[in-house]
Amino acid sequence: MSCKPLSPKQRGILTDRELAEQLVTLAQNQRDPLRLMQAHFALGETLFRLGHLAAASDHLLQSLTIATHHLSHAWSNAEVIGTRVACLLYTGWVLWHLGYAHQGWASAQEALTLMHELSHPFTLAFAQAQALILQQFHRNYEVVYERAEALVALAVERAFPVWLAYGTILQGWALTMQGHIPEGIAQMRRGLDTWQHTGAELERSYWLALLAEGYGKGGQVEAGLRTLEECFASVVKTGECWWEAELHRLKGELLLLQARGGALQSAMSYQTAGAHPLHAKAEISFHQALTLAQRREAKALELRAASSLSRLWQRQGKGRQARALLAPIDGCFTEGFDTADLREAKALLEELA
Repeated sequence: MSCKPLSPKQRGILTDRELAEQLVTLAQNQRDPLRLMQAHFALGETLFRLGHLAAASDHLLQSLTIATHHLSHAWSNAEVIGTRVACLLYTGWVLWHLGYAHQGWASAQEALTLMHELSHPFTLAFAQAQALILQQFHRNYEVVYERAEALVALAVERAFPVWLAYGTILQGWALTMQGHIPEGIAQMRRGLDTWQHTGAELERSYWLALLAEGYGKGGQVEAGLRTLEECFASVVKTGECWWEAELHRLKGELLLLQARGGALQSAMSYQTAGAHPLHAKAEISFHQALTLAQRREAKALELRAASSLSRLWQRQGKGRQARALLAPIDGCFTEGFDTADLREAKALLEELA
């Protein structure tokens, strides 16, 4: 008989969120604006990783506001600039998830500009890595490949194994998405090995999801599904769930690929096919992705899930139902119309008109 694991409180261990909340309280009590800036950033990043996007955005904004109004005299302080750079980058991640792709990238660009004031190689590598992930969200394959190459070069020169892993994985993903599948998958696996050797756990489900997507691109469905199982296990173990909706969507896409018996195609290249038992399982995965994204107000991931489900319904002859699902979600966006996800959603809606 299995036993339910003890909660962190039952074990007498504080969670990351509780520690970050304590940091905020301590900084408030000490009336130290620098520490309060850092504490709000720590809590904002933690809340983001736990899937609380709106709350994360609030704390990151508080951190940036403190920097603007209380610490302008201390811009030469590396601690202040480093924290602000990190805060701007994670704000970019949060904004993308909330559906504000252009505002998110503007935040990242501000961080990259500010970062050059430091002349600090480790912070430079960190900033490049986080901005690179934001480009991956946008699915800008060529940009990811080129900028990952620069990150890898810096990481090798300075012996930064974590940032070397980031660059290697992302460059391998970009290669795979551009059709260089064996080479890209091999590079992602090398990057994952480098990353695992550092002992890091952060973003494990995200990295493995990129590999699972690569396996799908190469038609290696079973490997992709096994990799996603590792992703789900990591979410349960760590509680880091900001990419969880995308895990369910990718599972649905891999199940459809399994039903078709072919390689994962681009989002708009599905071919009509008859019903298949795996379609029902894929539909469940898409609904799970949609529900999670809606619960977390992750409009970008909600759009992806709705697009995948709408394409499945289109193939099943449910065009009206598909349009009724996708059109309102697509209509919520006020920017980012040149991004790959919104372009593909618009094209699908035109087909469904």
